[in-house]
Amino acid sequence: MRPLLRVEALIFNHNMKNILVQCDTNEGFYRLPGGSIEFGESAAVAIEREFAEEYDLQVTVERFAAVNEHIFEVDNQKYHHCTLFYWCAVEEDEQVVRSHKEHPDIILKWKEISELKTKLLYPEGVMKIIEQNQKEPVHWLTNVTY
Repeated sequence: MRPLLRVEALIFNHNMKNILVQCDTNEGFYRLPGGSIEFGESAAVAIEREFAEEYDLQVTVERFAAVNEHIFEVDNQKYHHCTLFYWCAVEEDEQVVRSHKEHPDIILKWKEISELKTKLLYPEGVMKIIEQNQKEPVHWLTNVTY
């Protein structure tokens, strides 16, 4: 099995206290919005396409933030994702919760960064990137079994 190449967006609100996350309606865990990069597509174009396809939302890709090599196992099945993270921006509307167009049980919403510390946020280690709001790109490796 080959690694899957993904992109995810780091999007803060104007006061840097909230971040845009994707979760199920029960909010059992969170992840940053994004998806797979298609063949021949740049990472920035992939982010723009994913937001448009899934949420009818325009996003502006600003700069590269990090890369995560995420090797994990679920139910004896091994996976390997390489995810590129980018700092991005959207036209802000903090009251709106958007449902995924293909999976209505998945939503996009603003969450306070402090709230995310009490919930599962995938991949492991991304909270450090969020908290530090680093200007220099970061690389980290996670290797876990769920």
